[in-house]
Amino acid sequence: MEYCQILNEACAIDDEVRRMAYVAVWAAVMTTACERSGSNKPFNPILGETYEYVTDQFDFLSEQVSHHPPITANYAKGKNSDWVFWNNQKVNTKFSGKGMEFI
Repeated sequence: MEYCQILNEACAIDDEVRRMAYVAVWAAVMTTACERSGSNKPFNPILGETYEYVTDQFDFLSEQVSHHPPITANYAKGKNSDWVFWNNQKVNTKFSGKGMEFI
């Protein structure tokens, strides 16, 4: 949610195509933000553990809904505009003896 101001700007646009372009830019920027921290060990909370992050721009809530396989459900809502974001994350890991792969 580092660049949520892009979503705030998208909510103010009347043109549907232009608004979708802003959302696409936000999604692309979020993948680059993940790449910066991709070398870290993945967050592996216990089942039912929640994480809440509240700022002046958005409220964010995350919960570990499955431990094996690890699945995290996320929900965020903008405070200054009408956007709502939700997703779930499922990370597959593969260990080959010489390295690990995270998908």
